[in-house]
Amino acid sequence: MTIRPKVTDHGSPGIKSARQPRQHRQQGILVLLTLLLLAASLYALTLGPATIPPGEAVQILLGRLPGVGRLFSGNWPANHQIIILELRLPRVILAILVGTSLATAGAAMQGLFRNPLADPYVLGVSAGAALGAAAAIAFKLNLVFLGLSTVPLAALLGSLAS
Repeated sequence: MTIRPKVTDHGSPGIKSARQPRQHRQQGILVLLTLLLLAASLYALTLGPATIPPGEAVQILLGRLPGVGRLFSGNWPANHQIIILELRLPRVILAILVGTSLATAGAAMQGLFRNPLADPYVLGVSAGAALGAAAAIAFKLNLVFLGLSTVPLAALLGSLAS
């Protein structure tokens, strides 16, 4: 039995790395997903009881940017601007932030346990949150403290404890 030495690519200029095509593919996927997020966000800005055309929503958003805003005439109804900027845009931004937070927490949990199947249900975190919330309801701790209800706080504490 002969043992062959392991051949590795240490970045020598004559040899192409096998990682390069993979990196380009991952960057392409990231760009595609970012464009899909922007398209979904624009679509979410136009949905609701008051139908606002996508072009108008983009003009309202770009009209608020410094330096660019003066290029847009503002030929849209004032209520459309209020709907986009004060109602729908904060919700879309919050949805993006919550989704990012959940994805980061899931990836951190999978990395921490080195298990791609790790999730809050398997590890008991969800059961701890349910126990905390149920205990708060059972002991009638449904109070509002600093604008927050005690039931979600008890669920958070239960999930942290588990």
